[in-house]
Amino acid sequence: MRFMTSLSTPVKPEDGYVVLPRGLNKMQSEGLNNAITSTTVVAVLIATVAFAAIFTLPGQYVDDPKNVPPGFSLGEANIAPNIEFTIFLIFDALALFISLAVVVVQTSVVVVERKAKKQLMAVINKLMWLACAFVSVAFLALCYIIVGDQERWLAVGVTVIGTVIMATTLGTMCYWVIMHGLRLPT
Repeated sequence: MRFMTSLSTPVKPEDGYVVLPRGLNKMQSEGLNNAITSTTVVAVLIATVAFAAIFTLPGQYVDDPKNVPPGFSLGEANIAPNIEFTIFLIFDALALFISLAVVVVQTSVVVVERKAKKQLMAVINKLMWLACAFVSVAFLALCYIIVGDQERWLAVGVTVIGTVIMATTLGTMCYWVIMHGLRLPT
């Protein structure tokens, strides 16, 4: 039995093993390392956006020590009592810390063997999906604060559009992962 490789070199199985052409393992390792690098960059970007978002809140802060409204403290955001702000803060923090955890793990896997890197990337990718979903929820929560009660329909419209896009994307990705997992030999 003979096999042709992408390099147009005939390869024969020897002792039940298929001989891979030279360079194929190197190409696969480089591809995996590129995926790790790309995921690290995305994780850093999400962490940066999530970190910056908390310090660039819409509205103002209580900054006059002589005029602190009841229930507020000096330096507190005026939107802090809103439930939308609470949702924003929780999901923004989740996105930030998941992304930072991914960065820590990704920068530590340099010396790990290839099989372990592949398994790790599978988990890391799911964590990045989660971070993207959380940063989306944080954004949508702020939309409700920014538009106010008068233009609530605008925030609802953005929520519907964002939810459809994210649910479709993540649902499709989950479907592909599950179908790929079912096709793998045990």
